[in-house]
Amino acid sequence: RRLRRRRRPFAQDGWNVFDVFVVSLSLVALGPVAMPVNVIRSMRAFRVLRFFGRLASLRQIINALTAAILPVLNAFLILLIVASIYAIL
Repeated sequence: RRLRRRRRPFAQDGWNVFDVFVVSLSLVALGPVAMPVNVIRSMRAFRVLRFFGRLASLRQIINALTAAILPVLNAFLILLIVASIYAIL
C-alpha cells in the first residue's frame, strides 16, 4: 500500500521560502559587503519546531516539560533560601 501525499509547489511552502531567503542572504554576505547574518542563520534551526505540531507524542512531551518548569523553579527558590540562610549562619 502506498502512502499518498499532497505535494505543494516549492514556492508555496513558507519554510522553503525562508530557507531561500537565509541562503541567499548568506551568499550576499560572502561578498565585499559585510553583513551580520549569524542571527538569521541561527533562526534556520527553528525548522525543527514545525515537527512539534505534527507529532502528537512529541507535543505531549513538550507540554509536560513546560508544565514542569514552574514547580522546578519553586523547588530551586526554596533551595536558594535554605542555602542563603545556611550561608548567613
